[in-house]
This record gives sequence, C-alpha cells and structure tokens, in this order.
Amino acid sequence: MPDVAALLNGPWETEEDARMWGRARATIDRFIGGGLLAVRTSGKSVRADLALLDDPAEAVWEFRTKVEKPMTRVFGHFFEQDHFIAFLACRRDAIKTENWTTEKEICKRRWRSLMTPYQPLKGVPTDDYISDCFEV
Repeated sequence: MPDVAALLNGPWETEEDARMWGRARATIDRFIGGGLLAVRTSGKSVRADLALLDDPAEAVWEFRTKVEKPMTRVFGHFFEQDHFIAFLACRRDAIKTENWTTEKEICKRRWRSLMTPYQPLKGVPTDDYISDCFEV
C-alpha cells in the first residue's frame, strides 16, 4: 500500500492519477495554508472538504475530493488544533466497506503504533479541530 506522501506528491504513473491526487493535494494545501474549508461533523453533507466519520468517538476524519471523478479520501486523526496526521489515502471507488470500517481500523491501528501514549483530539467543537472552517 503506497504511503500518503507518495500518493499526494507523486510521481504518478498516469495523467489521471496526477489530476486525481493533485486535487487531493490542493485540498490539503488549502488546510495547511489556513484556507477556509467546509467541514462536516454530523449528517451526510456531500459539500464537505473535511468530514468527521461516524462514530465520532473514534475521531477519524477524512479529507475529501468531491467534484470530479475519480474522487479521493485521505483518512487520519487530529493531534491538536490544525494538526492533522494522515494515515491512509485511497480512491473513493476502491472503498468497499460500509461506513469506512476498514479505513477507520487502519487509522486507529497506525495511530496506536506510532502515537501511543497520546490520544487523538476528540469530543470538542469543530473550531477546536480546525481554526478556519464553516460547518455544512
């Protein structure tokens, strides 16, 4: 499984991969640069750039590309406000589990293996996760 940095930074094998992962990188660059993001912490709004997955107690988030197919997802956890650690990236159409069960388990397992004894940020208002956002 390629690591997140390799998928976001290339080099890519095809033009389609370059466009697809370039869009994902642009969304994450907007977050890194302090740009405004549409955030979803509940419900199913498709307009979100960043979404907290169900069950919120698991504290797994996804950066999403959503306009042009193929779409991507970058999964991870927040360590503290504006500090997101990405553990997994994949094409949206490659996700086969319902409710992202496998992807959430991978993120939680990678967090435990790399970040113990620290816990991901959870159970706080949206603006405690990300400083420049609006809820959708």
